[in-house]
Amino acid sequence: MAHLLGGMLFLLALMLRTMHASRDAVRSLVFIRDPYRHRQLRMLNIYWHFIDALWVALFGVFLFLY
Repeated sequence: MAHLLGGMLFLLALMLRTMHASRDAVRSLVFIRDPYRHRQLRMLNIYWHFIDALWVALFGVFLFLY
């Protein structure tokens, strides 16, 4: 549960930074082209796909066990 909460907090922080950057066209362009931000989005994408696969696997295991 702590991993899910941590991921949601990171997602919220990234969303707030993106919303703040989208108010100005120049800031938005710099934000999009920043390799650090791109890496953060890629890491978040990998993390959420891992969590999805983990929940599906756990659901399958518990479904077949009981």
